[in-house]
Amino acid sequence: MSFIVGLSVIALLVANPALCADTERKAGQDYAREFHAAQTDAEIRLDAILKQADSIAGSSWVAVQAPWRDKANDRLFEGMFSPTLQAAWVRAEQDAVRKNCTGAYIDGELCGIDIHPITCAQDLTPNYQYRTASSTSNQAIIEYRWGGGTKTMATFRLIRADRSWVLDGVACTGYLKFNMR
Repeated sequence: MSFIVGLSVIALLVANPALCADTERKAGQDYAREFHAAQTDAEIRLDAILKQADSIAGSSWVAVQAPWRDKANDRLFEGMFSPTLQAAWVRAEQDAVRKNCTGAYIDGELCGIDIHPITCAQDLTPNYQYRTASSTSNQAIIEYRWGGGTKTMATFRLIRADRSWVLDGVACTGYLKFNMR
């Protein structure tokens, strides 16, 4: 009986090449390249970092080390960012303040970076979707988009430090890059 079913399936595929092509495409599709909820250890760590940044008012000031930031929030991000990324954020903020406000913050003016340096967003988003572009045991390059969105909003580099993933680079698509080329 199963021999007859097998022959029937083969006959169906030969008779309808579109079915065969679709089956091959699906079988060969790299499902890891599709956006999805955080799955890998690195994606889960990035998701936690982004959600932490979304949940704490003033977290963008923590990233750029603004003088008026709530320094109590600094401890909430301990171990999440590499020192190199932190320095890149501070440099970018200082450069923006020099460019936009002649080097000093001015009350009521947007002098510094005009997006959240961690999330590359101006607003909170309900959920993020990820895809890992490349990964080794010590580094992961992860793209993200907002749930329901169609384009990559940012690319992140995470590195392994002390057996944990740490955010080491952020590239806001079409805009600013922090410790990324």
